[in-house]
Amino acid sequence: MKENVSRSYVSTLLQRFQDSQQEKSETSSDDVSHILPSQSRPANVKKSLSASRYIGALSCLSQSLPFMRTPAMETLPIPSPPLLLLRKESEFKIDQKTHKYLVQRYLCDIHPLYPFLDEKLPFFSPDWDIQSHNTMPSPRESFMLGMIFSISSHRVIDGSRNHEQAELYLNLGNQCHRNGLKFFEKAATDISLQTLQVVTLAALHSLLSPQDGNFGQLIGLAARLAIDLGIGNRPRGNSNEDNKIPQIYKSVYCLENQYATAMDRPSLLPEPIIEMESTDPQDMLCALYRIQSRFRSHAANAEVDTSLREIVALLNIIEHVPTGPRQNIIAVAFETRLVIQGDDEDSAVCLIETYSQGSYFCTSLTPIWAFRAGSIVASKLSRTYDEHAASASLLRNFNKSHQAYSSCLLVLDQLSRRWPSADSLRISLQSYTETKTTGLDVNSC
Repeated sequence: MKENVSRSYVSTLLQRFQDSQQEKSETSSDDVSHILPSQSRPANVKKSLSASRYIGALSCLSQSLPFMRTPAMETLPIPSPPLLLLRKESEFKIDQKTHKYLVQRYLCDIHPLYPFLDEKLPFFSPDWDIQSHNTMPSPRESFMLGMIFSISSHRVIDGSRNHEQAELYLNLGNQCHRNGLKFFEKAATDISLQTLQVVTLAALHSLLSPQDGNFGQLIGLAARLAIDLGIGNRPRGNSNEDNKIPQIYKSVYCLENQYATAMDRPSLLPEPIIEMESTDPQDMLCALYRIQSRFRSHAANAEVDTSLREIVALLNIIEHVPTGPRQNIIAVAFETRLVIQGDDEDSAVCLIETYSQGSYFCTSLTPIWAFRAGSIVASKLSRTYDEHAASASLLRNFNKSHQAYSSCLLVLDQLSRRWPSADSLRISLQSYTETKTTGLDVNSC
């Protein structure tokens, strides 16, 4: 994490968490494992919590390089962001128009997938005036607003073709993040549901900007807070806070499992309760990450067909999902197919096509999945051409794979502007492809 929030402060928060656990253990013989279902409770809770430092053999960080059709969708035009003006001073001034746009982008694109914030927060209201002295937010709200502005600025960058404006929004996002961090210590003062929301929002931001925070540390802390607060699979209650708890827990579960799959390590949290055939974006996302978690834990072969049918059923109802989060759910569906069937070329091609869509919301883990999909496509290029060059239909499949490979290189190149490590993956993919193909110009875009 940057100097604005030192590691010592996070350590202090962890120490408070550990002290609270020790106090509970002195007054009760029950362990925190009482909130975990028996079928998913680890034999040793401490061992499970330390798994956040584990990196498995299938992770891209430790592994050397070794047709399902995308559902038809109607894509609605994304409103253009307000133009930011170059200023002599280093600080951007967010006016009412920019505030409304950034908040709306968060509510439309991010919040449906991770609805852990209260929709009744004052700055979510259309009538909230950012320039009014009567609407000064609390430290906790100031932190949240800074993170939301920063996250939405990253979302603007994803679909922007104006490089100058993209650079300005990147600078605006960095500024809002710095301003928000000034309130972090006051926003996370105790072991509470509100602190869990703050830490989860900080983790979500670090998923987009890993240089500004340690995502693994933050999401691990959020998971431990969720366990300590005992909110796992708690039924809905009568109050607004009780109704929000399941959404907070599912958000932490989804974020933690994204990282767990990328690192190929066990999950910290038990599976949440999900309504069957739900068209709620968060429930659909949770269903997919639940499948990934089971297969990371070496699910039985009999579950493969069942899981694949679940994915197909989910894609069949994807049209009922709002346009904002739809592409990300489709991407996670194809990522899940790759977890189940590691060399499924059709899923790899579809995943690359999904990443190429402007409405997809990229994270720092997107390059890892793009690299994985690209390596699957590249490994089959030479064999497909050599064996089936005489077949017109299969040659068309080769051309489609070739196009997907070229698109993957382009995606990695675009992602490298935000995450420089993506360029290393692109170079590695090209080098791997050159060793697998002879006489084919597969690197041309």
